[in-house]
Amino acid sequence: MLISLIIFWGNDYPIAKQMALDVRRNGGKAVTRDASVFAGDVELCDKVMLMPSVHPFHLDRIVTAYGNAGIPIERYSVGMPALP
Repeated sequence: MLISLIIFWGNDYPIAKQMALDVRRNGGKAVTRDASVFAGDVELCDKVMLMPSVHPFHLDRIVTAYGNAGIPIERYSVGMPALP
């Protein structure tokens, strides 16, 4: 089964985990990934979500890799402050 959603997190893993569990409860397949260890290998999925705490350096690498693969990317920002 294709992954519905990959959630990259910085220091907000508990929120990312809860979001993934919610997607799974609704029949989707969601996984979480630590943005700081992203090595550039794109996993096939329907969409990528970036949590606000993802450092700009890691964010650029993820956006470049998944953007070049044509996979939609979203920034999660509801009720959470972004990094300065």
